[in-house]
Amino acid sequence: MPSNRLSDRDQEIFTLLLERKPHKNNQVESVFWQKVLTPKEQPNANRIKSRLLAAIGNYISLYQLQEETHFKNLLLADFYTKKGAEKNAQAILNKGIALAKKEEQMSHNNPLYLFWYHELKVERDKERRVLDHKLELMEGYLHDFFALSRIRLLCEKANRNRIINGHQDYERYRDEVERLAQQSSAVHNQVYYWIFKLITEQQESYAERLEQFLSKFHSRLGVVYRKEIYGHLMNFCIRRINAGQHLYADQYLRYIGKLEEQGELLDAGRLDVGTLKNAVLAALLMNKLDWALGFIDRWADHLAHASTIDKIAFLELNRAIIELQNNNLEACFLHITNFQTSAMYRKDVYYKITCDKLLLKLYYEVQDIEPILNKIESTKGFIRKQEKLSVSRQQPHLTFLSLLHRIAKKKVINLQEVKAQLLIPDYLWLNKVIKEDNP
Repeated sequence: MPSNRLSDRDQEIFTLLLERKPHKNNQVESVFWQKVLTPKEQPNANRIKSRLLAAIGNYISLYQLQEETHFKNLLLADFYTKKGAEKNAQAILNKGIALAKKEEQMSHNNPLYLFWYHELKVERDKERRVLDHKLELMEGYLHDFFALSRIRLLCEKANRNRIINGHQDYERYRDEVERLAQQSSAVHNQVYYWIFKLITEQQESYAERLEQFLSKFHSRLGVVYRKEIYGHLMNFCIRRINAGQHLYADQYLRYIGKLEEQGELLDAGRLDVGTLKNAVLAALLMNKLDWALGFIDRWADHLAHASTIDKIAFLELNRAIIELQNNNLEACFLHITNFQTSAMYRKDVYYKITCDKLLLKLYYEVQDIEPILNKIESTKGFIRKQEKLSVSRQQPHLTFLSLLHRIAKKKVINLQEVKAQLLIPDYLWLNKVIKEDNP
């Protein structure tokens, strides 16, 4: 910990600052400083913050240099060169180049590091007639770095195109990706070519190649590189699940388990909301309900959300969904009641509809039929009035409510005929109660 220019009191506050949990909320930030600073220190709060943040800047810089070996090597080599310590500079450059070439240090940036190392070598060798070979090496490394960065960017554009636009217009990306992959023999480029094909063609064979790559080079890959591949594999599983291939839920949970085991589930100390939702969905499909509750308990404090209130409400709703499927009706009702008191219930249409449907399901479970019949039509009317919800997003909810009306009236339904029109939690619940009603 840096202590230069910091008093004992500064270091005490500095330690609290480093140990606090990550957040994105300005109100939480204000409350933190109000609690930490004494009344006498409050008038000088801005000065204290500036002093400590400057210390944090130095601390992070030193820490990152220890983590980023290549940056440290490059800075040292440049320093030794400027000071005329040729042997030291040469030793650092040779060591850095050897390290960057090792498969054990696989990283997206290795070609760029190699370019920079050779750039320094060229600078040092200006007076010698050995430039051509090194310049060719530099050109090759720079080309590999550009090709990899471009393919990664096109993978992300293709993925967002699928999510946001809902169509599969990949032709404008495909030719360029294939050309870049063919122009470079770098293993990274081949891996991201498989990722692009996985996104655009949705074929299991590309997922298998990526899994084989992870298995073969797992311990040699950088964390960022490894997590990025896992992320694409998990997205593939979710797309297959949403397409009705529910067996991919087990594969998704297997990836979650690996990331937990490796201590790599979080990003900057935070769990993405989508990851938690998808983990709960996969657990519902595999009937791993206790696992789902345990997963929420393990990572609740790390959930990335707009505010603490939203986070608590979001977790209450997910617990309610799990407890209902687990036939733990009292716990489900408690979580629903807690969620209904939240701002999220009042302001977020999607989550309000989800909660209202949960309550209707709960009424059915206890065979309180009259509230169901009274509430279904008003809920349908509310959904139809929501201009922010497209017809395609309204339809699964409306279909479920119509089916619920039929079973509440003791009418027979053919669930398999409409399975594709339902959201997965709604289908699972209907399937469960139909089996219970018809043992």
